[in-house]
Amino acid sequence: MKGITLAATVVVASLAIGAGAARAAGTVGVTPSTVAAGGDVTISFCSFAAGNAGYYTVNGPSVSSTRFWGPASGPACLVYTESTSGWTPGKYKFVAYVTKSTGRASKVGSAVVTVTP
Repeated sequence: MKGITLAATVVVASLAIGAGAARAAGTVGVTPSTVAAGGDVTISFCSFAAGNAGYYTVNGPSVSSTRFWGPASGPACLVYTESTSGWTPGKYKFVAYVTKSTGRASKVGSAVVTVTP
């Protein structure tokens, strides 16, 4: 039972920053978790198979939008910068997806970023 609890904790932690075992290959990272309004947030898509692509959503007090990423060129990271210029202070949720060859999207990770005044 102790091993199952530890394994569950590790899986939950990995979902916040990347892909779990049941999710699409590759990871997504969003940093920093707190940023002053006007600062930049970095979104990294790493270790996706060449040709993979997808999108991520950003939702919060003053932003609700979708941005596209990819295609990946292999194990290297694709890095995107999101400016918070003009964003209202508050919590913003980033959710990333990869589009499968069937055309369906699969969630690969999510994170919450707090924008401060």
